[in-house]
Amino acid sequence: MFSGIIEAQGTIKEIAQKRDIAQFTSSLPKEFKDVKIGDSISVNGTCLTIVEITKDKMIFDVMKKTLEISSLGKLKPNDTINLERSLKFGERVSGHLVTGHIDCKGIIKNISKRGNSAAVEIVIEKQFLEQLVLRCSIAVDGISLTVSKIKPDSFTVNIIPYTLSVTTLGVKKRGSSVNIELDMMGKYAKRSSYAEQRSSTITEEFLKDRGFA
Repeated sequence: MFSGIIEAQGTIKEIAQKRDIAQFTSSLPKEFKDVKIGDSISVNGTCLTIVEITKDKMIFDVMKKTLEISSLGKLKPNDTINLERSLKFGERVSGHLVTGHIDCKGIIKNISKRGNSAAVEIVIEKQFLEQLVLRCSIAVDGISLTVSKIKPDSFTVNIIPYTLSVTTLGVKKRGSSVNIELDMMGKYAKRSSYAEQRSSTITEEFLKDRGFA
């Protein structure tokens, strides 16, 4: 579990294909000197496990499905990535609870600069857009943000200067792919609504037709 507050940026050093997985080698930020093999790390919002570690590098195995669902499949050596260590119980959660399980990829449609800040419009599929409400939390490439506007095919988040300076959103462009994780509360609300709709179709006549009454 993560908070969506990026602790450091890293650099992809190498990507190697090994049978049904890809192995990503990343630089090891000085803030991460306490990490060890088996630790969970949020890489651009995707929860990955450290399988090997050296003095200045950490290595992750990435499954094929993860590459398909997330934007990790588009990463190349020398690309910059957002990194966050998993939460410790008892610490403050400055963002919101983020699982690191990506729901979908989004495409940046527009970036509107407002002085040192920016408004970023992101296109996602309708089935995921329906789970958003104004001012709900959302994780974009692992960054905890707030939805400020919703359109029929997109949503907008406002980015403060600090976030632009310490995350990869500061260098993203129109057309860039980003990882999207919806807020868990929205997922539960959507699932609850679906369950209620399903149960409302079970009437006495429905049961009689099927021999249950």
